[in-house]
Amino acid sequence: MASKKSLGTPICTLSQFQSFISSLGLLSSAKLHFGNNELLIHATEASNCAFVIMHYRTPIETPISIAIDLNNIKGIKADEIQIYTSNNQLIFNDDGLMYKCAALSDPNVDKRDREGPAVKWDHVNLALTNAHVKKVLTMINAKNKYNFDFSDNVLTINDATDNAMEYIIEVEGSGTFHTQVHGMYLVDVFMAPKYFTGCVITLGNNTPFKVSYACEWLTLDYFVAPMIEQD
Repeated sequence: MASKKSLGTPICTLSQFQSFISSLGLLSSAKLHFGNNELLIHATEASNCAFVIMHYRTPIETPISIAIDLNNIKGIKADEIQIYTSNNQLIFNDDGLMYKCAALSDPNVDKRDREGPAVKWDHVNLALTNAHVKKVLTMINAKNKYNFDFSDNVLTINDATDNAMEYIIEVEGSGTFHTQVHGMYLVDVFMAPKYFTGCVITLGNNTPFKVSYACEWLTLDYFVAPMIEQD
């Protein structure tokens, strides 16, 4: 096994690496910002129709920002990974098995790396449990569109393409809101791992659709552009 010294400069250890990777399904590449006791990612996906903000809290030994092709590390199966930097690359150490990712110099990745949007439109925040999220996952088809309608403390999720499924959730909130979202993004936005107790949906009227998660070591915010509905 290679010694730690030979691997390069240590950055951090990710003890929940599979959770980290599964949270980034929308992104194929991104700039990783290591610093201030966290790994931060804030980036749009390639079509500019979705935005991901991740704060993974962990001690950082060497602050650095570097863009990589995430597809190069999505095959890693380990839960705990040590990350090093050497010769303008990141090295992901899985107990001696090294995954080396050269820094990307793609200007498009740099353009997509930016602060997330602020919610300044009229909206309602709706708290869903993991049980709710699991049922949402059973109905989402990546090829279909979905209506999210809220009024009178009821959220209705309807398959707008096939009209084959509808899910009615009683949840506290105020106002009347409607947004349509494509399933190709929802399949990577909704998740129900045990370390989250649920999520919060931020729903407006034909505004970006936001889904947020939080636990002690990880916070995630996803924004998805609404569909433009035809009369």
